[in-house]
Amino acid sequence: MNRNRTLEGAVASPRPSNEIKKQLADLAIVRAAAERFGNPDFASQIGLQSICLHQNLLLDELKASEMLESGTDVELILDGDPVVQHSVQASFLGNFLAKVQSLVNAMAQAVTSTPTARGPLPGNIVAENRLMISAEFVPSSFGVRCTLPTKEDLGLILEPVSRAVLESISELLSDNLPSEDLAGLVSHARVKQQYFELLDILAKNGANVRVRTRQNPYGSKLHTRLARERVEWLELLQANEERINRSGILVGGNIETARFELKVGDEMIVGKASDVARAQLRGITFGAQVQAEIRAKTMVHEEGAFEPKTSYFLVSVMAEENPPISALEPAAHEKRDSE
Repeated sequence: MNRNRTLEGAVASPRPSNEIKKQLADLAIVRAAAERFGNPDFASQIGLQSICLHQNLLLDELKASEMLESGTDVELILDGDPVVQHSVQASFLGNFLAKVQSLVNAMAQAVTSTPTARGPLPGNIVAENRLMISAEFVPSSFGVRCTLPTKEDLGLILEPVSRAVLESISELLSDNLPSEDLAGLVSHARVKQQYFELLDILAKNGANVRVRTRQNPYGSKLHTRLARERVEWLELLQANEERINRSGILVGGNIETARFELKVGDEMIVGKASDVARAQLRGITFGAQVQAEIRAKTMVHEEGAFEPKTSYFLVSVMAEENPPISALEPAAHEKRDSE
C-alpha cells in the first residue's frame, strides 16, 4: 500500500493498477477466511475491521491509478440525490457540466488575462480550456472523464495553463475553504458568479462531487452541506476596486508573464500588467522613473475569514524622462519573480 497517501487530497503517485489488483485479490481470500471464522472475540473483530480498512484504501488507490493510466485530465464523480445507482438525472448533469466548463473558462481568464465581468471570452481561452467528455464509465456512483486539448492540438510551443486551472477547480470543489490566493481569483466578478451558480446547483439538488486530477488523482470531495455553507461564505466575499496613479521607479518586470515591479517611496507594488502596459514596458529600461496607472483591488471577507489583501494590475505606464532606449525583452532583461 502507498503509505504516503493517508489523507484525502494527498498527491503521492499510486502504484500500477495491476499490482494493486493482485494485492486486492490476495486480500479478498484473507477476508473470506476471516468472515468464515467469525468474530467471537475482540481480537477477531479488530482483525476483520483492519482487513476491511486496508481493502478500502487499496480500492481508493486503484481508482487513482486507473484515472492516471486512462490519460484523463480530470474526473468528475457525482453521488447524492440526483444519482440512482449508476444513473443520473439528465437535466442536472447537463447543468452541472455546463457550469463546470463556465467556471474553468472564467478561472482561466482571471489567471491569464484581464478579467471581465461580462461579454464574450477571448477565443484562445475557450479553445485551450474546452473539456471533452470521454465515453468511459467510471465505476463509482456516476462519473465522467474529461480531457483537454494538448499543445500540439492547439499549435502552441508552450503548455497552456489549462491543467493548472483544473487544479484550482479541484481545490474549489473540496470541503476545505479556498486558500487566500485562490480566494483572490474567486473575487473576480465572472469567477465568483460561475462558482456561485455551480455551488447552488450542488446544494439545491443534494449532490456531492469528487474531483480527481492528474496532480491529485486521489481527489477532493465537496459534500452538499459544505456546498450550502460555501454559498454563504461566497456571499460575504467582497472586492473593492479603485484606480490609482503612482510615480515611481520601475525596478523589475517580465514581459512573458506580464509581471511588473514598481518602487514608490518605501512601498513595492507588484502585480500583473495589461497587454497595453506590456507593450509600453518594452520601451522602458529598469531603473527608469515612470508614471503608472494602476488598478488596485482589495479583497475582504465580512466575517474576517482572512486578512484584507490588495492586488495590483498595471493598466498603463510611461517614462517620466527619456532614458536610452533599450527594449525590455524577456531574454535579456527577464528578472526572476521571487514574489
